Amino acid sequence: MVDADGAWQSGKYIPAYLRRWPFLMVEEGEGADRSILCADLGATMFTEQASEGQPLFEDAKPSASLQKVLDFATKLDASTRRTRAMMQELQKLDLLQPSQATITRDGRTLSASGFLMVAEDKLRALPDDVLAGLARRGVLALITTHLLSLGRFSEAWS
Repeated sequence: MVDADGAWQSGKYIPAYLRRWPFLMVEEGEGADRSILCADLGATMFTEQASEGQPLFEDAKPSASLQKVLDFATKLDASTRRTRAMMQELQKLDLLQPSQATITRDGRTLSASGFLMVAEDKLRALPDDVLAGLARRGVLALITTHLLSLGRFSEAWS
């Protein structure tokens, strides 16, 4: 996914989790509803030289650049919370199964394990009212997207 110069290959998707770096939202406290924007100040894009880059604050308020980062990080944080809630629901419904993937690329075999996938047979066995509830909340559409993406998994690595 990265070229010889260390840049992302053109046309490749960069996960939001990576795009938000060097910033990260951290929960204010365990179980808190509020998060705080933190930054890796050791990252090379930060400088103490006023003549370089863009300021994080202007007139003691977030600059336009920082506000853009904060908006993105806040949306990503909200999405992460929704994903966690959905995953808890899928676990309660016993729809997740451990999985692994093996891909051969350039004569090398790569293996990944320790992740979960939705078990289609368990999904099909759910009662109609449970499926309808998943559909109404948009969860079924996300599950369908997940299942469709599995068919393209090996393409992403070729």
